[in-house]
Amino acid sequence: MTADEPASYHETMEETVDHLDSLAAALKKIGLQVVSENINSLMVSNPALDGDGPAGYSVSPGLKQEVACLPNPGSDNRLWWFWVWPGITKAAPPDLEPLCPAGSINTAAVAIARVLAVLPSKLRPDA
Repeated sequence: MTADEPASYHETMEETVDHLDSLAAALKKIGLQVVSENINSLMVSNPALDGDGPAGYSVSPGLKQEVACLPNPGSDNRLWWFWVWPGITKAAPPDLEPLCPAGSINTAAVAIARVLAVLPSKLRPDA
């Protein structure tokens, strides 16, 4: 810790890492792939949509979603999960949409799995 950083910063970072690890483990357990994007976010993808099959072609370059664990100003700065959507331009910051409190690992995992679900119609080449 440096002299200009409050102790709460480090506590928040430790808590963020714990939440990221817990969510990554829950998502991997249900078969999703998880990559750490940076110190507070994960990129989650559905491996069923990787590769050269009909499903992969239908959503090329794959089905992925970034989620971030950040303080939510609307909840007294408690940590929350946020959907991360691209900004309006490449230079614009990402748009963050609240998902659920960071401690609600199962709620977040279920919501992410739904977003990345492969619907049967996506598996048929004629769909």
